[in-house]
Amino acid sequence: MKNAGVDGFVAPLSPNTALAAIAALRQLGVSLKGAFLYNGYGGDLNTAGPGAIKDAQGVFLGVEYEPFEMHTAATKEFQGFLQSAGVRGDPTFAEYNGYLSIAMLAGGLKAAG
Repeated sequence: MKNAGVDGFVAPLSPNTALAAIAALRQLGVSLKGAFLYNGYGGDLNTAGPGAIKDAQGVFLGVEYEPFEMHTAATKEFQGFLQSAGVRGDPTFAEYNGYLSIAMLAGGLKAAG
């Protein structure tokens, strides 16, 4: 990749795998102008440890949902549900997906009577 002049990285990988690949590229001397991961923001990155946080510096992380930092009515409601379940900290991608899946199921059942 270095010899080919690659200077960007986008990969549909798990955040841990993608960050490991980015770290390896940097160690090999590949100078990335941009790196983008489809997910990994929030709880996923925060719980991955200081090595992952270091590797994520300068990497753009996609956010499919409103992040907690927006403090909207929806994020506050979601945060309340997580806290009532004993979950602390920023939600992970799986927690966002789980919450949304259950919310859609409940909404569909309610609409169906």
